[in-house]
Amino acid sequence: QTKKYWKKVVYNFADLALSNAYHLYRLSSVKPVSKTNFIDEIIQALVSQISVLDVPLEIPTIPAGEPFVGHGIQKLQNTHWKCGVCGKKARFWCPGCNVGVHQKCIVKLQHYQRRIHNRQKLIAGEQHWQH
Repeated sequence: QTKKYWKKVVYNFADLALSNAYHLYRLSSVKPVSKTNFIDEIIQALVSQISVLDVPLEIPTIPAGEPFVGHGIQKLQNTHWKCGVCGKKARFWCPGCNVGVHQKCIVKLQHYQRRIHNRQKLIAGEQHWQH
């Protein structure tokens, strides 16, 4: 509930800034465009500056072998799981880890053997430690 509150505050500040910018633009322009077109132009200018994220086009699969037996990324059908990397809703999962994962987070997923009582053991070949 706290996240929703702060999201509204941030959106309100952004809306206020856009309204003030439009008001200043309208005062200084001879023939101003509509507020909707003004905001659309600002959004297009901001979006064009964002670089494309490094997201894999194909979902990498874990090669079958001793360290990763039972691990491999699969798509979930009609459900979402919590991503084991970032915590957001995910549409993919690793059955060996029994954890959800985003398409963006697949390369960051460290494969664990999930055990009861939230204890986890890192699979051999990654590092040698237990929690």
